[in-house]
Amino acid sequence: RGRHEAPLRTAYQVVSIPMYAYLAWTGWTESRRMWNRRWTAHSYDGDYALALLFLRFVTHSPLDLLMSRARTTLAAHHVVCGTAILVSLVSERLEVFVLRLFVAEGTSMPLALVDLIPPTTWPRVYTLNGMVLWVSFLVTRILLVAYTASVYLEEMSSRARHAHEFTIVPVGWIALLVLNGYW
Repeated sequence: RGRHEAPLRTAYQVVSIPMYAYLAWTGWTESRRMWNRRWTAHSYDGDYALALLFLRFVTHSPLDLLMSRARTTLAAHHVVCGTAILVSLVSERLEVFVLRLFVAEGTSMPLALVDLIPPTTWPRVYTLNGMVLWVSFLVTRILLVAYTASVYLEEMSSRARHAHEFTIVPVGWIALLVLNGYW
């Protein structure tokens, strides 16, 4: 386990970076395009991204265990987001709200680079990457999540039609905001 951990972690991070970029871009563009019909809007690109991220969560957890990075907060994050994705895919509603979660995956790109860039070899690049990580974290994981959650909660009483729209999704958004604050 120990001898294979570094190459496995490096390969995992390198493969993950383009996926994070795709998810963040799709989350932003699709949620912006469909924002005016946010409770009922549905798109092929959005469904594809939802399925891709759900499969990533399913495969991510065993890799975390293999690389001995399993943490309770990370597992909770995957359960909360995975549940929201499944609810959206099955109900064909709330896709815009779930896609907004994907924008936060943009912070995962600089986070993955932290493992790939040695601080002693490229200290300026490492420092710049750290600054990008913190700014992107504040903007996408704190401000955007809080804004989208507040819009959802404000509109929920007049637009929600199904039980899962009153329970699972708002609990998911609030839990994600708490987890982001904790991280």
